[in-house]
Amino acid sequence: MNPTHQNVTPDQGDEMESETAPRWLKVLVVVLGLAIIGMLALIIYKVAAGDTEETKVQLPPAGISTLDQERTLVQLPERLQLDLPDGSEIISVTPSGRELFFWVRHASGTQEIFILNRLTGAVSRIEVTSAGS
Repeated sequence: MNPTHQNVTPDQGDEMESETAPRWLKVLVVVLGLAIIGMLALIIYKVAAGDTEETKVQLPPAGISTLDQERTLVQLPERLQLDLPDGSEIISVTPSGRELFFWVRHASGTQEIFILNRLTGAVSRIEVTSAGS
């Protein structure tokens, strides 16, 4: 560096050319900017105008299962009773579609699954045994 020349940056005339962005890039930026402004205008219009269409939901008649429109639900009693032997306990109750699964452990150590079909009211039983028994 020369003490008479204090500029650290080169002069404009020195071997440095200013680069401009390609024309396609400028066009792309302008198009995307207009698209963003258009979307914002559309969002503002939709929010300001509100929802003018009526939405009609047709519910099935009472007593008709939404899972199976052709079968009617059985009117189950208000209270169901599951008779278990003394010392038995319900480990878990799991709903699944039309059925309720009752996992029961008896005093003897055996386990059983009671399946209540909520559509028909039928109760099925599955005895759970270990592979070694």
